[in-house]
Amino acid sequence: MSQVKRRAFRPRAEEIEDRVLTTAGITSHVAPPHGILAETLHASHHKATSWVVPPVIGPGLDGGLVRLALPGNYLDYGVVTIWNNTLYPATIGVGANTYNHGTIYAFTLQPGTNKSFYAPRIGHALPTFAVSFGPGAPLIPLPQDNLVFESTGYVPSGTAGYPYAINLGPHGYQLSYI
Repeated sequence: MSQVKRRAFRPRAEEIEDRVLTTAGITSHVAPPHGILAETLHASHHKATSWVVPPVIGPGLDGGLVRLALPGNYLDYGVVTIWNNTLYPATIGVGANTYNHGTIYAFTLQPGTNKSFYAPRIGHALPTFAVSFGPGAPLIPLPQDNLVFESTGYVPSGTAGYPYAINLGPHGYQLSYI
């Protein structure tokens, strides 16, 4: 017959021994609760003792997953900024695949001015912007944008996006990185 004594579950004693069975191995080191001095525990056990507080388990996340949630009213946005570096007003069409199914909208930029355009991330699809220089002109994809995490009421400043410049070349308007 075995000489091993059976142990009862003792929550307070388990914490003093630096083992909390209720957390199933998930630990985080925080300050001790009010009324208990860490120095007293340290002196009585001759070792550093930290208190373990179980993390909040999210609803429906069984299996020991810790709930890490971002605010629900924030989104990832792709942002581009287009500068008119010409001496003339430039009318451009701008669209993004994640905004209104990629519909192209016309804008006029005065010489020397800029405008930022933004579109939300939808699921796993990041926005891809495209620009055209008039009806029937080919779409020019913009390969890069700034990705920002902002509230649903976000409106970018004039220089928040990845910068592109409209220039006037030998074949008309062209777009380049700044």
